[in-house]
Amino acid sequence: MLAAMFACMYFGGLRPAEAAGLREKDCHLPASGWGLLTLEKTTPQSNKRFTDSGEAHDERGLKHRV
Repeated sequence: MLAAMFACMYFGGLRPAEAAGLREKDCHLPASGWGLLTLEKTTPQSNKRFTDSGEAHDERGLKHRV
């Protein structure tokens, strides 16, 4: 699982929180050639008392960077 996460970060240019929030339905992988990753959310990790849900990972939207 970590090999896939680091491969997405290396080849796709994802940040760690974006790679942690990546789901199978977000990956469009053909039998040969390059695929497409559609990012919809990020799951940054912080202390439980600093999140809205009380969990270590809080789901958030993307920052829409250019």
